[in-house]
Amino acid sequence: HQVWLGGPDTDFRYWWVFPGAVLVATGLWVIPALSAHDDQTTNVPLWPGGFFLVFLVMFGPTFGISANSNSQVLDERMVNGMDWWVWMFASIICVGIFYAMALVLPRRQPTPSRLTLWVQSAAFMGATIGIIVAIVFTQSRGPFLGLGAGLFVFFMLLLLRAMHRAKITEQPGLLRNLRILLGTWVVLVAVAGAFLVTFNLSNAPFFNELRQVPYLGRLGTLLDTDGGTGRVRLLIWSGDEHAGGAVELITADPLRTLIGWGPESMFVAYNPVYPPSLATIESRGASPDRSHQALLDELVTKGFLGLLSYFFMLISFGMLAWRLITNVKNGTGRCSLLPVSAW
Repeated sequence: HQVWLGGPDTDFRYWWVFPGAVLVATGLWVIPALSAHDDQTTNVPLWPGGFFLVFLVMFGPTFGISANSNSQVLDERMVNGMDWWVWMFASIICVGIFYAMALVLPRRQPTPSRLTLWVQSAAFMGATIGIIVAIVFTQSRGPFLGLGAGLFVFFMLLLLRAMHRAKITEQPGLLRNLRILLGTWVVLVAVAGAFLVTFNLSNAPFFNELRQVPYLGRLGTLLDTDGGTGRVRLLIWSGDEHAGGAVELITADPLRTLIGWGPESMFVAYNPVYPPSLATIESRGASPDRSHQALLDELVTKGFLGLLSYFFMLISFGMLAWRLITNVKNGTGRCSLLPVSAW
């Protein structure tokens, strides 16, 4: 991927490019949340665009000076990396188009029309289908489990909210049916969980054959650490008798335990703790750039402080989602928030 997309080999002179890009991208994503529109006023924040312009003003001269001082190193293999200027100007045009649309297009009405609701529903449905298709075709076990957990939470919250509404409106028949439906849903999920555990622990012929089924079979190898992805990740995490892997990388230096090694740094920092056994499975010249385990990745890149911020973000999201669900008085609004929170 680096050969196809790359270009100039960056060095410490460009240390600010990645954090600057993160700030700009974050600002541009925040724009829709802060852009409050009504019929009389338009409030389009200009500071994200300002960040973007400052970033370009800093990047352009720095790159030009480096290129003209004969200190810029270009990799001739990276043929597609030479068109970086196309993407830079394309980004400028896209940001400009957004601000033009935000200023020119009519404001959204306080009460959305039926057409608006249908368009939003179609867009959400299309996005959901696209995500599910991507999860299925990647055959990655983590997203499969996440999808199952999300569906469980979604239908649990939906049924609990429906039961609460039925109790308030004094509909005992509906309340009884919803309780039966909730119990049935919990039983089905428990059966599915028991099947998944058995699928991973049992060596019965039926389960061995089921593990060979495309798309489904990988769910039966969640606990397999003797080969394949499971063995690779175990070595990346805890290493072998010669090197301690990500665990040693986290604990070797108290300062790094606290603040981590920095964003996207594992590829370089991992070399001293690389377990030799990993070279018998993966390419000998490859170094892991991810632990593929959220907590370890946070500790490696951002340390204990970063892990605390990670938990703070998750807990804050859960509390905010619950507050929104409980405060929204409209039933349709609650149902719209439930899938977002579950996802």
